[in-house]
Amino acid sequence: MHLQKRVLVTGGAGFIGGFLCEALLERGHEVLCVDNFFTSTRRNIENLLDHKRFELMGHDVTFPLFVEVDEIFNLACLASPIHYQRDPIQTTKTSVHGAINMLELAMRVKAKILQALARGFTKIGQYPIVGLARALFGARAICQGAG
Repeated sequence: MHLQKRVLVTGGAGFIGGFLCEALLERGHEVLCVDNFFTSTRRNIENLLDHKRFELMGHDVTFPLFVEVDEIFNLACLASPIHYQRDPIQTTKTSVHGAINMLELAMRVKAKILQALARGFTKIGQYPIVGLARALFGARAICQGAG
């Protein structure tokens, strides 16, 4: 049995983020899903909206976030060439400023963090990101380069 934690998932309404939110809820955690819906859709998390341990917050990670959490999964990044070619400045801001803001939040609240980057983040070795997140749930910080 795992202890219940309050977990922040940025990009939580994205394709991968939605599945991660669901997996965390199944493990008994509280989930704070943060998304600006720039490339994601509410449909990815529709089934979670009425869950008592799920909270949705509209927020752009390029701005600081002040919440209390135990763990952070920063999946907020534009992973599709269609999206990042459409707005390369926002892509860069989301990847750079978003990562800085989430790392600063993690330091402030002493939270564990998994940091995903825009390019190539869906696989690290043999593990899809959700499997990796589960496997490394206790890791202090995981960073993966973009390429």
